[in-house]
Amino acid sequence: MKLNWRLYFATLGVIALVFLIYESNVWKSDPDVTHVAKSDETYSIIPPEKKQPTFEPEQQVDNGITPTQITIPAIDVDAAIEPVGVLNNGEMGVPEDPDKAGWFEPGTEPGNTGNAVLAGHVDSRTGPAVFYDLKKLEKGDTITVSDDTGDTRTYVVERLESYPWDASPINQIFGPTDEKRLNLITCTGEFLRDQGGHQDRLVVYTTLQP
Repeated sequence: MKLNWRLYFATLGVIALVFLIYESNVWKSDPDVTHVAKSDETYSIIPPEKKQPTFEPEQQVDNGITPTQITIPAIDVDAAIEPVGVLNNGEMGVPEDPDKAGWFEPGTEPGNTGNAVLAGHVDSRTGPAVFYDLKKLEKGDTITVSDDTGDTRTYVVERLESYPWDASPINQIFGPTDEKRLNLITCTGEFLRDQGGHQDRLVVYTTLQP
């Protein structure tokens, strides 16, 4: 599946990574994660008409899979994946079940060129959720996604970064790239109920294993 450019650019300005704000436990961000402060160089969340594609995606051999399961041995994750899209209010959907991860279906399939994106809860009202330990991943750790036939794609962690929820580099996470990537997203930072939840977003950047 190619990136749906029309949907992508129509939703860039409203996704803003607000799909992971919860009523949940407070925990501080991990010191090992690189924190990126707000700056003029960070991609801002702006109306979609001000972000236009500079090129059309090239035709490519389809090596993608529809992911249904994710395993992360380093943090003992073995969880189901369900496809999610864009809600009526413009936000990215996320599974109701905190033990499942959500794959952004309008975007890239794992295995294909581009940024495939998975999002998951860090915690819930009842305790830790699917991506609670995501902050513990290190460079070189592996992440494997598989489809319902058992076909797999394995990715290697490159780096972890956290951003203010309202200043995340949306294009870097969701946008076009000539590499085969999988980006995992969850909440991090302080939980402030009166400000809507966790104040930062953790992104784990990975590349497809040769």
